[in-house]
Amino acid sequence: KSRNQPSAWKSTEEVLVELHQQGYQQAVVQSLHIVPGYEYEKIEIAARCAPLQVSVGQPLLSSMHDCRRVVQALEPYLPASDPSHVAVLACHGTQHPGAAAQYAQFKKCLEERSLHMVFFAAVEGEPLWKNVLEQIRTLRVSRVSLIPFMLVAGVHIREEVLGENSGSWRSCLTGYEVASVREGLGYNNAILALYADHIRSALHALHN
Repeated sequence: KSRNQPSAWKSTEEVLVELHQQGYQQAVVQSLHIVPGYEYEKIEIAARCAPLQVSVGQPLLSSMHDCRRVVQALEPYLPASDPSHVAVLACHGTQHPGAAAQYAQFKKCLEERSLHMVFFAAVEGEPLWKNVLEQIRTLRVSRVSLIPFMLVAGVHIREEVLGENSGSWRSCLTGYEVASVREGLGYNNAILALYADHIRSALHALHN
């Protein structure tokens, strides 16, 4: 939907109240966030305040094991042994300390696989794209891959990252060979499998 259209989505609180009214006594709410940030905390609060028993599934990057699985899922798109190739993972950005810790953990997992030429840049907040761009320009690279690190590659990716307009990230890379992934992580079966595992863990917690 357009960012200017009013949202037709119900809040987590509203859905949980409706489920209770329909006779349900338990529910699993699976977060589709990449890292545990402020929005994820809102889900946890809604779950605690709900009129039924709720178990919340963890975001994508919630442990070192998760990080390693995500690295493996993205590895075909990442520069392994090519020093002339750098990849930029485009994330939403957040100031939440827990999210920063998970991104740092993910970076360690990249380094475990010798994937040193991978950077994060946020479409909102930090790390700033302009700072990452400055780093890229200090390197002897000829190819840059722009990869959405979001479940859905929406308007931020289409316009601000991969758009043809003068302010997009892509437009700042004149002189480089630019490769881009236009689908979000939700198109990656290995990523979906990890979310499914988090749902199973939440179900297990609900029944134990």
